[in-house]
Amino acid sequence: MTAGFFGTRTFEVLERMHDCIVLGDSGYGISTYLTPCKKPVTRPKKIFNKVNAKERIIIERCFGHLERRFPILAYKVRLSLESVPEIIVFCVVLLLI
Repeated sequence: MTAGFFGTRTFEVLERMHDCIVLGDSGYGISTYLTPCKKPVTRPKKIFNKVNAKERIIIERCFGHLERRFPILAYKVRLSLESVPEIIVFCVVLLLI
């Protein structure tokens, strides 16, 4: 997770949500998000890493689909950081219509 994400409105909304899970990868650093265990030894940790990887593949495919359909998401957005979450939501809504 980039440093620019912390402190944003989107980050604050995610921090307040208690009925969902946010998956992350090792790039998320130290946070409350579910990230893979480093060097898992126990069976539950190995299973968690495997499930996490499978779910992230699904999410990455969804991102790829959105980027192909809406090229603005695949390249540097030349708009203010505050408007980016709204653009993403608009693209998802248009995709689902």
